[in-house]
Formats: sequence, C-alpha cells, structure tokens
Amino acid sequence: MKVALDIEFENAIVLILGAGLTALRKARQFVLAGAEVYIYSLAYDAGFDALDVHRITKQEMEDLLPKARLAIACTNDKAANRTFLQKAIQYGVLTMSVQKDCGENTHAMKEMRTAHLTIAVNTNGTFPYANSALLEMTENRIHLLQEIRDCLSDKTLSKLLPSASDALLLFLRNASIKKQAILFILHGSHGSIAIDEADNLARLTEETFPSYTAGFVFIGRKHITMPLPSLLQVLQDLHVHCLCIPLFFEQGSYQKEAETIIHAYGFPQIDIPIDPSFILSEGEHLFTHTRKKKDEHAILVSMLYSPYLRNKNKDVTYRIYLEDRKATDDILMHIKGALL
Repeated sequence: MKVALDIEFENAIVLILGAGLTALRKARQFVLAGAEVYIYSLAYDAGFDALDVHRITKQEMEDLLPKARLAIACTNDKAANRTFLQKAIQYGVLTMSVQKDCGENTHAMKEMRTAHLTIAVNTNGTFPYANSALLEMTENRIHLLQEIRDCLSDKTLSKLLPSASDALLLFLRNASIKKQAILFILHGSHGSIAIDEADNLARLTEETFPSYTAGFVFIGRKHITMPLPSLLQVLQDLHVHCLCIPLFFEQGSYQKEAETIIHAYGFPQIDIPIDPSFILSEGEHLFTHTRKKKDEHAILVSMLYSPYLRNKNKDVTYRIYLEDRKATDDILMHIKGALL
C-alpha cells in the first residue's frame, strides 16, 4: 500500500539518468527544492546549460548511489532504466522512472504550494490531464473557505464550512460582501440536473435583484451538503440580511421544518404559493409524487428533476416546475412584491 509523503530535499542528492526534456523538467523541480542534482547522459538537452546541476560520469553516478535520496530513470532505454533503479533499490534509495515497470517505488504528484498550503493530486495514471483541473478546483475551494473564515466574527464556525457545496460557499462569500441575500430552500434531488435547475433560479434572481446575492440549499435527508441551521448560523455571524424562501408544493414536514429553523434564527421569510398545476395547459391533469395519477394521460410534475420519479414513471409526460420560465417568472414576481 502506498503512502503519500511530503519529503524534504534541501541538500539531498538526486541522481538522474538521461538528459532529455523529462529529465530537464525533473531537474528543475529538484533544483528549486534545494537538492544537489547529478546527471549522467551521453547527450544533454540545451536547457541544462542554464541549470545548476552536476554532469557526471557513469562511474561517478554509481559511486553516488549509496548517498542518494532519490534516483530518477529518464532514458528511452527500458533495460538501462531498470538496471539503474535496481542498483538504487539495493541501497534503499527512492526510485522514479519515466517508463513503467522499471523498479520505480515513488510516483510524482501534481502539486501547488503556497506559504500556508500544499495541495497534491494524482489520478494514478488513469487520467493525467485531469490532475491540473482537480488541483485548480481544490485550490479555488480552499480560497473560498479562507475568504469566508476571514469574515467570520466567531472563527469556530469555520468548522461548519467544509461539508458545504461549492455553490453554497460561493453564496456565502458573495453574501458576506453584499450583506443582502435571498436563499431558496428546497427538498432537493440527486444529480447535477437538479443542481443546475436550482442554480438557474438563483442566477435569474440575481439578475432581477442585483443588490442581493442568491443561492439555494437542499434539506432532504439524502441531499444535504450543509444543514440549514449551520448555513443560517454562518449567515447570522456574517451579519447578512437574508430573505428565506421555502419552495414546496405542499405544507408537509419539510416545509414545517424549514419554517421552524428560519424562525429560530430570526430571518425574514417570504411565502410564495406554489401550485404544480400552474405550468399545465387547460385540460391537462396533474399528478406528483404525493398526488396519485387520475388517468393514464396525467402529467407528472416535480419541483426539480428526479431520476427516481423518471425511472418509476417512464411512460408518462414529465415536467419540471423550475424549468418552466412561467413558473420562475411567477416566483420572481412574488419576491418583487415582498420587497416593495
């Protein structure tokens, strides 16, 4: 089993066999880390002329092996790479190779370092081009967490943040700046489609009311990324005036739970009448996950796209309330009325 380690290379000896472009990239990395880099090759890439490395003979390379911390094989000769690394392993030296199955026991990771943070990622060769994207995503998330933490009066509340989705973190960061927010509270659903639908409503809301930042939170047990009480506690500490808008078809347990939590934290609530039949045409019949189907031609409506409802009702017409522009315009109209 592999273990990821952050190893100090200041003044350590690093040996590199080969002097092509890959060897050049590795040499630069370890020179920057403060290592003493020694290279043996029959020919050297021109980039090595500007690099502080030691060019040595094959015999000098073998003599240095017992003192090395890392040996890197970078030639296109697999047999030569394997022979070099096998000798290194005999002395307990860490090994890397540009080719697979040459005796390498150490694998580089794509990394990002700052004064206070180190992030490293490796897809184990399955998708190397994703490493940089994953690193950037993680870095952006860390920056969001730090920005929100810096704005908190009670820094201990930062322990509530790591579970939050990226969308919620962005909402909190923007809310801390504008100090005015509109928060939609929904049951939620699995998958990216439902998230996109809720995110679109938030985007339309911000376009309509630019002095507010808008976001959403799911409170269904299977869809929670940040509990509503935690989110409102953070907003309260950030001194954000947040208008809470529960969006449910029925006054059920989730609606009542949301209202209880909103009231407990003292945030204002906007009640918007939501009728799923609002998006149907004249003569069309409705059914939902709680209202039974009256006939074979009834139309299924849910607030957000649900893979479960779609699979359970494959042969019916299925419409999503928040995908209907008439429905989102109606929600925005009620918000405007409440703000006047």
